[in-house]
Amino acid sequence: MKRLTLFLAVVLSFGAFGWVAVRSQESKPTVVGGLSASFAVFPSTNPSAKLISAALILTNESNENIRVCTLCMVWKSGSNGKLDVSVTPNSWKSDSPTEDQLAQHVETLYPGTSAIIPFMMETGPTIELTGNYVSGEEVARKRGFWGGSVTAKRLTYHLK
Repeated sequence: MKRLTLFLAVVLSFGAFGWVAVRSQESKPTVVGGLSASFAVFPSTNPSAKLISAALILTNESNENIRVCTLCMVWKSGSNGKLDVSVTPNSWKSDSPTEDQLAQHVETLYPGTSAIIPFMMETGPTIELTGNYVSGEEVARKRGFWGGSVTAKRLTYHLK
């Protein structure tokens, strides 16, 4: 996962194949327990693509290390260009990961660093993306990572 995180961080910084990710911009992110969340959308080079890559980015805004679980179920709902995304390591549709599998995906975020949780989403001329990262406090405490809910700022993406 660390290699994937590093790869996606490079893609966010430099773009893939000349494309730069569209990332939610906020002057002051909402911070909960030292953690903020934002979205990034990776434009497709194929104009007829039905799915595009996106990511929820968790950033440590504190001066302390924060451990987060990046093995998550991504719940999506919405229609007519509006998509709400809830990313959680606690709730699975089926085949929940084992404790060992979850433990392998707990990352330490040092102050100012981020973890990236990728997902795919349907595309359209305009997409309004909202959502959050939710980790139940009791489960998180038991597994040794951050617990709570942090909401990402809305991102509106216009297909060009």
